[in-house]
Amino acid sequence: MNYPNKRSNRGGRIPWSRVALWGLCILLALILVGLIVATVYAEHWLGLINRDHDSTRNTLSSKELEDLYNDATTDPNFSGNIVNPTDITFAPTPTETYFDGEEYVNIMLVGQDRRWNETVSRSDAMALLTFNKKTGVLYMTSFLRDTYVQIPGYPDNRINAAYALGGMELMEETIRLNFGVPVDGTVSVDFFRFPEIVDMLGGLDLTLTQKEADYLNLHGNWGLGPEGSDWTLTEGVNHMTGEQCLAYSRLRQIDSDAIRAERQRNVLIAMLGKVKDLSLKEAIALLDQFLPMVTTNMTNQQILTHAFSLFPMLSDCEIKTQRVPEWGYYENVRIDNGTPNGMLVLLPNLDAIRKQLIDTLAYDIYATSSID
Repeated sequence: MNYPNKRSNRGGRIPWSRVALWGLCILLALILVGLIVATVYAEHWLGLINRDHDSTRNTLSSKELEDLYNDATTDPNFSGNIVNPTDITFAPTPTETYFDGEEYVNIMLVGQDRRWNETVSRSDAMALLTFNKKTGVLYMTSFLRDTYVQIPGYPDNRINAAYALGGMELMEETIRLNFGVPVDGTVSVDFFRFPEIVDMLGGLDLTLTQKEADYLNLHGNWGLGPEGSDWTLTEGVNHMTGEQCLAYSRLRQIDSDAIRAERQRNVLIAMLGKVKDLSLKEAIALLDQFLPMVTTNMTNQQILTHAFSLFPMLSDCEIKTQRVPEWGYYENVRIDNGTPNGMLVLLPNLDAIRKQLIDTLAYDIYATSSID
């Protein structure tokens, strides 16, 4: 029996519902393949990173501890106070913190000054990257290595000793105890691997003073080779190799550690600018070479979470810099540690520094609160 009013689709048009269903299936399949590929790549990259599983806490020999605490510094021009460490009182750690919200991510970058024959190293360079996802500001805060601080479980010492005493874990505890800022994770690079990273980026453009250029040309890359070089750096902008950038980053003989920290921030900003301009292919190639050079205490999940939340803001974030302690927020003193010369340190005004960090890193909260 024929039913003339019922049309067959055979040889006719495919219903839009079926087309939409096929399209959705194809889209889901592509997304699934993309996720699988991304997962494979992510697992590959995360597997290249070195992990800071074990702390060096309580594993240092008596000789290593003695070297850390009996450091003697000679400075014929020193005219400040000589202080007995038992007479130093630090301001109590604040019970309230303004940096624990989801909009803040604090990542500490550490440059180790480990020599080839050393198993324990101090943190020669420390820079805290504070990402404020609410305001789109990236704050880069350098911590001067001679800052005298409390170190949990140990006598007071320079801040760079915390890394040698207890690795990333103890360094993060030290930052929280003294400055009230929680650190979400730490990434470290040996200075001896640093030139390779810069060279992978094709070098960096940095502006030198005449004094900086003259010193670098005369002394070459201190720590990696003999004195003297065939460098012809000049005043103004120079395209610098990895070894030249390392020498620039470590230079403090012509001025001070505070100016050196500024040089280190200049290098980090230049590196960030290079990374932001990489193509996807270049970024993938860089990751394969770069990641085996770094060590972190973050888990894979933490790394992925931070990467997904922070990557979108990197392309157009505003970068601001500062250092701890700033001028006027410390006193140059010599710690009477029983050695003939004592230890030259920066004795910080912790109350002033904590206020500075709230003013800058947590400005969006501070500006609308009743903090005194």
